[in-house]
Amino acid sequence: MGVSSALSSALSADERDMELRTRQTTEADLEAAMRAATLAAFGPEALTQAPADNSDKDTARLGPRLAWSTNVLFLVGIAFGAMVSAIIAGRSPSLDMGDTYRHFFGSGGLSWLVLLFGGVLVGFGTRMGGGCTSGHGLVGCARLRPGSLASTACFFGIAVLVSLALDRWAR
Repeated sequence: MGVSSALSSALSADERDMELRTRQTTEADLEAAMRAATLAAFGPEALTQAPADNSDKDTARLGPRLAWSTNVLFLVGIAFGAMVSAIIAGRSPSLDMGDTYRHFFGSGGLSWLVLLFGGVLVGFGTRMGGGCTSGHGLVGCARLRPGSLASTACFFGIAVLVSLALDRWAR
């Protein structure tokens, strides 16, 4: 879903500044600047050639960069959607993680610290790994990316081991 990227963008002052500068630039100005840079770097023949296919590069961006406000709205929408889903299911929205979570981590301040620490680790791993489990599993594996195939195998292998350990530990 791009949650780690959206959170990074929402917390970054550079992203907000870039959004303001981007709004001030018209599409025609951008096209003219790109044309001038292409001419300067590659000469006039580059404008008549078809663009290079960068689909084999892991660093190629897919689609335009989203505005800071779009990322903030996305993050707020996740929380709002969860609340609406709980109400539709006939439950009252709560911050309770359930019986299994309470069994392992309790219900006091320590449980919130564990949750915060886990979230930081997930966010760090997502940024360090170049994407989340869904992104690697759905997009990367579909494109047969070796890094995504290895990452997805690790995700699933560790998930199976952790679930077996938790099942044995919970007894």
